Amino acid sequence: EMELVIINDGSTDKSEEIISSYTEHFSNIIGRKTENGGVSSARNIGLEIASGDLITFVDADDYVDDIFNENMYKAVDAGTDIVCSGFMAEYPDGKVVRHSSHQECMLEKMGALSAFLEGGELEPNVTDKLFRRDLIGDTRFHVQYDIAEDKYFLFECLQKITALKMVPCSNYHYVMNEESACRKQFTPGRFQSLAIAERIRTEVGIAYPQLLELAEVMEIIAKCRV
Repeated sequence: EMELVIINDGSTDKSEEIISSYTEHFSNIIGRKTENGGVSSARNIGLEIASGDLITFVDADDYVDDIFNENMYKAVDAGTDIVCSGFMAEYPDGKVVRHSSHQECMLEKMGALSAFLEGGELEPNVTDKLFRRDLIGDTRFHVQYDIAEDKYFLFECLQKITALKMVPCSNYHYVMNEESACRKQFTPGRFQSLAIAERIRTEVGIAYPQLLELAEVMEIIAKCRV
């Protein structure tokens, strides 16, 4: 009962052949080839195609354990809009670092927003999370951003939740590719993360003034990283 949507975002290798070999044999795998439009565009296309009640994202250079979706699915209950797991960060030198919540817990909207801005156990990405499709609704990734685009998408979704569940499993493998958008040598595109941080800080100041200090600290950290 799992649907797998694979977006070939203008690859120049044999990805399309590999994808086709799977779609020909498995009715629950859907492939879509597009011109290279970036990660935000690719995810948006996937959201338009996907028909499931629950959505999760896997980046191109990452992978998940066989048990990943099952663990996330089992954590869903009537009051949970987003399930947040941990991940294993894998570095080129073989080093592996586990990031996850130490115990299962529930966070209501304001607690989740606080945790998001603090940037501790609730990582500002979408790849180790499971979203209710009806929560996402018509929210989409902003295609003008290739860096921190998932941070803003998550921020928009968190503002609509009733509750988020943190689970202590780490079955998502985040491969630290030195050529990825957020790790390669500096380019002007890195300033996108500042635009996102400033945008979040501004919106928090208007909608959640009690969280403004956290948002300001988050923005300072983003500037220091850049």
